[in-house]
Amino acid sequence: MTVAWTEQFTNFSALPEEYLKEDLSKLDSKYEGKVLGNVAIWGTSYFIVACSDGKCREVPINDVKIINQ
Repeated sequence: MTVAWTEQFTNFSALPEEYLKEDLSKLDSKYEGKVLGNVAIWGTSYFIVACSDGKCREVPINDVKIINQ
């Protein structure tokens, strides 16, 4: 199964104050990859995904969009 998701930029302390009025959605990261498995941590289920950039990431199951099965 292949999934995609977007992680929103949240490191506001690293931005100069004048940029806080800008459209920060341009700094969001978009990921896509193949699901390798899943795991539950503290009651939250995560997919383990092999991303197209070569890294494996854990992402909450509710945050992904299924591209194909």
